[in-house]
Amino acid sequence: MDGRGLNAEQVALLQSVKNHDRRLSGSLLGLTSGNSVTLDINAAGNGWFVDSTPTLDEEYSVTSDGSLQAIDAKRWTRSTC
Repeated sequence: MDGRGLNAEQVALLQSVKNHDRRLSGSLLGLTSGNSVTLDINAAGNGWFVDSTPTLDEEYSVTSDGSLQAIDAKRWTRSTC
């Protein structure tokens, strides 16, 4: 196991994935085919959110049913790929 809890086979599988950035049609965010992943370059016009603090949940508040809901979306930095 590596430091992320993955075994050698899982690491090799992840390393074999080919990533592509393309403009996809309509509201499509991504496609997969075999070991290839294609992501829309701007999240169907919404922009991608890249979390600079992935171990924290400061972008969310807890709702009455215990789920997380994004707060003040304009406050958080968005990627403008």
